[in-house]
Amino acid sequence: SERRNGVDIVRAMDAGLAVALAFAFAFAFTNGFMDAANAIATLVATRAARPVQALVLASVFNMLGPLLIGSAVANTIAGIVTVPANEMISVLGAALTGAVAWNGITWWRGLPSSSSHALIGGLVGSTLAAAHGDWKVIHFLETKTKTIEVLDPATGAKVVQTVVEHGGLLPKVIIPMFTSPFVGLVVGFLVMGALYA
Repeated sequence: SERRNGVDIVRAMDAGLAVALAFAFAFAFTNGFMDAANAIATLVATRAARPVQALVLASVFNMLGPLLIGSAVANTIAGIVTVPANEMISVLGAALTGAVAWNGITWWRGLPSSSSHALIGGLVGSTLAAAHGDWKVIHFLETKTKTIEVLDPATGAKVVQTVVEHGGLLPKVIIPMFTSPFVGLVVGFLVMGALYA
């Protein structure tokens, strides 16, 4: 009887993992066609490249990006919530389901959207639900202090400095989400103003 219960648990975990992986692939697919559209829109609209050329460029650089740049975004996403190990598959499955649904809705309605923010929202929501509304599982603001060795430019000697790093949902996700459109507007305005001055 105990062995049968153990086998049933393993089968349920395997099925949950398979569903979560299916949604991960669906998210990667919807993220790809959302990002590809955003990436090539300017190239195609300005006729700098034909649609096929722009799609090839988007495909190549979407594949190379994580390989060359690294996993900073993934590390940020991983650091905003605390998920118990026994809830990981269901939390990720629910987060991916929400992100895929949002990607589909915004694509269908022709709305520009961030797949990363959709995934983060799904992750925060599913983690909060798994914790039965306990907001302690969401890391809104974290401050870490670390010491690093640097060279003093005047003497060339090694100097130990203390560096404060801010992390969490507020400084890494929420503030940039609201400030980036404004910063883009201002910088775009200034650059075009300088070009036509």
